[in-house]
Amino acid sequence: MRIVGRIAIAFVGLHLFWPAATAVALQYGPEVDAAIVFLVDMSESMDEHERRIVRESHAEAMTSETVLDAIEDGDHQRVALAYVEFGSDTNVIVEWWIVDGRGAALTFADAVLQAPMHDLGLTGIGNALVKARFLVNACPCQPEKVVVDIAADGKNNSPPSVYMARRSLLAMGATINGLPIDIDPDDDDIRTYFAENIIGGPAAFNLPVTGMGQLPQRVRQKIILDLY
Repeated sequence: MRIVGRIAIAFVGLHLFWPAATAVALQYGPEVDAAIVFLVDMSESMDEHERRIVRESHAEAMTSETVLDAIEDGDHQRVALAYVEFGSDTNVIVEWWIVDGRGAALTFADAVLQAPMHDLGLTGIGNALVKARFLVNACPCQPEKVVVDIAADGKNNSPPSVYMARRSLLAMGATINGLPIDIDPDDDDIRTYFAENIIGGPAAFNLPVTGMGQLPQRVRQKIILDLY
């Protein structure tokens, strides 16, 4: 299956096999400044309003002038993006898209916004990281760096554990960055949890969100930091 037009990149059949944890799969296809996997919490702890905001924030960020300018500043002036929603299950909304300008960014944003929205159960961060590893191995491009961005409002409470999935991604040279959504006064250690258990790799960072109104700005900021 192939997307025709400004996004000229083959979709990879992700349900056929489990590739080995190796960078070999990344040596084919176009060169890009970064391959970014967005992992977005759609668990039962996120209500419908919060799910819509987090989706809209990612779509808006990728079509904003600041993010498009950051992409244009790159050596290759293009990035590869995947977008995954997760709970105890995962829902891959966009497998891989190359964004090389506004037209491709708008197509990516439309795909994110138009996809059916589901409650995906418990907060399966480990499950999401496993899916990210799978996607990274299947990325049909040559990235200068690989980034996994995870936005969630809780700790992992569904198998598998975070430890092995995180370790596998870091061994591949990926950076895992966090967007802990810390708006629950009873869960004030979510930032510490992300810092100690989730993020890692070169120049890894957390950008905490303490109110849903901050999300659009935080997502833009996160993507720009991913690229520089």
